[in-house]
Amino acid sequence: MYTWVGINRTFSDVIIEVDAQQIGGPDYNEFGVTCRVKDEDNFYLFVVGGDGYYGIAKKIDNVWIDLSDSGGGFNKNVIKAKPIMNHLKVTCNYEELTLEVNGSILIEVSAPDLRSGDVGLYVAAFDEPGVEILFDNFVVTKP
Repeated sequence: MYTWVGINRTFSDVIIEVDAQQIGGPDYNEFGVTCRVKDEDNFYLFVVGGDGYYGIAKKIDNVWIDLSDSGGGFNKNVIKAKPIMNHLKVTCNYEELTLEVNGSILIEVSAPDLRSGDVGLYVAAFDEPGVEILFDNFVVTKP
């Protein structure tokens, strides 16, 4: 089960920064940022997980497509476990999509599908409910 919320504005090329901290629930989760959201069936997604997972995906015409090599990756040295705050920096610049966590670029991909849309925050729980994420210092700027 996942949920996301936007800010109801339209952007094209952006840098989104936010501090995110898991404060409760199971570590098997995802949380992060959405970019170029046209509607609930079309957007880019940048995530990290409480277990150290990271990845980039897109949902196009209600079909999920993983943009990460081999389904993403794990980096517990960069992605800090609860209750430590993580700083996420997402860049959606033309076709280039980048996920940076705590000052380290974890993944860069190219995707030409979506050119503009809303931005927002995302949280997902999988096997167990109760995931609690604190987001703070949400900033959207131009690259």
